[in-house]
Amino acid sequence: MDFIGNPVKIGSGPAAVTSRYPAFNHATEFFLGRRMQQRPAGRPAWKVIGFTSVVRGLTTTGTEGIKRFPFLEYVEEGIFHSLSSAFHLGVVMNFRTLNTALLSCLLAMVLVIPAQAGHHAKDQATDAIVLAAFGTSYPEALNSILNIRSKVEKAFPGVPVKLAFTSSIIRDIWHERQNDAAWQKNNAGVPSDILTVKGPLATIADLQDEGYTSIAVQSLHVFAGEEFSDLTQTMLGLRSIRAIKAKSVPFKSLRLGRPALGMPGVVYPYTEDIAYATKALKADVDAAKKLDAALVYMGHGNDFYSTGIYAQFQSEMQKAYNHPIFVGCVEGYPAFDDMLVQLKASGVKKVLLKPFMIVAGDHATNDMAGDEDDAWKVMLTKAGIDVTIDLHGLGSMDAWADIYVRHLKDAKTQKHMLP
Repeated sequence: MDFIGNPVKIGSGPAAVTSRYPAFNHATEFFLGRRMQQRPAGRPAWKVIGFTSVVRGLTTTGTEGIKRFPFLEYVEEGIFHSLSSAFHLGVVMNFRTLNTALLSCLLAMVLVIPAQAGHHAKDQATDAIVLAAFGTSYPEALNSILNIRSKVEKAFPGVPVKLAFTSSIIRDIWHERQNDAAWQKNNAGVPSDILTVKGPLATIADLQDEGYTSIAVQSLHVFAGEEFSDLTQTMLGLRSIRAIKAKSVPFKSLRLGRPALGMPGVVYPYTEDIAYATKALKADVDAAKKLDAALVYMGHGNDFYSTGIYAQFQSEMQKAYNHPIFVGCVEGYPAFDDMLVQLKASGVKKVLLKPFMIVAGDHATNDMAGDEDDAWKVMLTKAGIDVTIDLHGLGSMDAWADIYVRHLKDAKTQKHMLP
């Protein structure tokens, strides 16, 4: 057919053929005019035409032109080079040999096309995503993690997204609830996969057993501390697996997305990630301003890694919004006492207190907003400061959830597991 879909008839008499692809026309015309004159007496015209006009038409269109044909969608460029070479080689061969060579090439193409089409389809079906969070045992706090998962699923339609909790204690709590019918009835909104949640290693292994060999794991941690380090080492171990046969290597690719506040390295400067996170929390600053209050965050921190990044984040927030904003940690620096000294020095008498954690779980509910003497709310009140509590984790904020989507997209384009 021509460019508007009409069949094109080429030649005349018994040698006439109908080309369904306009790219065949000029080459077929050239071939028929020459070969019909040279064919032996009594030789059927269709044997002269054979496969050569078809192949010549294909190979003279160029690879890009060929890609217009749907049935050739998956054919690699090298196949066309081979077919073209076969034709040109055949010009100096006798005609019987030429037809044989071209028939062989086309037969190979017929066999390769379905195989390659299946290969590409399989590749597309072997991608999977794992979201690795510390976890929470509080059903109401799950919404933060589920909000992030929802964002990721929308960003990567058709790709399975699995949750993994790095805390074995939290996983055990959920597993015990599998057999508690009364609890499940009172918490009907909890997704069923939370009751069977596993750690990152087991989650990745399950996906591999199901045939997923290209797996991207996105850390849902705030900074690159102990939890992220352990997750990294787990994935490095999986990546190191070798086998005698290449097909037996369990993973085609493993990718790891960095935490919200970034990680050491030059590919994605962590200072840029801090700046991005600062912009994501504008709504918190606006809420504090409406209350005419300072904004105070409780971070988790860590006793085994430097947590100076929290102090740096506080500095960036203050510069960006020109507002009294302070960050303290449950573990590490700056501790509550470090934060309180700065808070008093600022002269503020009212604060909006929020968790600087993905979920508002046990730490936020008890260590921050509890009624015990060592709860931050109580200690701030004793210091003469009016406290307003906001029990929402960072993951419940769309702007913060989008940070992980952004980092996951970066991870999936990386050439290696880490940037």
